[in-house]
Amino acid sequence: MAMPVAQAATIVNGLTFSVANSWGQGVGSNSLLGKAEVGHYSFTEARGLAEYNLAGLTPGSASITFNVFKLSGLMTSTTFFPFISNIKIVAYSGNNQADIADFQAPIIGTVDEFNTVSLFLGKTLTFDISSIYNTALANNLSSLGIRLQLEPIQPPGSISFIKGAVIFDDFRLTVDNQTAGVPEPMMVGALLLFSFVVTRWNQHRVN
Repeated sequence: MAMPVAQAATIVNGLTFSVANSWGQGVGSNSLLGKAEVGHYSFTEARGLAEYNLAGLTPGSASITFNVFKLSGLMTSTTFFPFISNIKIVAYSGNNQADIADFQAPIIGTVDEFNTVSLFLGKTLTFDISSIYNTALANNLSSLGIRLQLEPIQPPGSISFIKGAVIFDDFRLTVDNQTAGVPEPMMVGALLLFSFVVTRWNQHRVN
């Protein structure tokens, strides 16, 4: 009889930050470290990002999870809610640092897309990234970046009808190592033999 496969879950907190692009010029904000803002202010687009250190991680099923922190942006006077838009989640090769260039770092995979109409304060969102995660490990990436951006993409310096933002936080990567704890064939045989001996010994005692 096959032994059940044990799974060991590993949770990695993401380095979370935001980067804005105004008139084609990247603008960073230290005040957003730990928060991922996604939205558009007149001529400025904000994108939320999180980077995960892959050191010591092993292949397995993987997912990212984050929460809705605020249903508006930092500049509440210009980023009012309701903010109805699609947000696209993409992956990129990170470096475990918050860089302005991450605003448009080349995409290595698309995770998913969701609409803000269903969001509420404190809502938790989870998305499977198993394929992207395992490919990143196979390619020896040191860090996996996740970027949340408006969809469709807003051209730099454009006046958008989208006026608003949403802030997310508590980004984490969960990996289930499906090979952890699998018994070796010799160990399975030893366990079966031990079970047989114990059973015969108990029967002998009864007789």
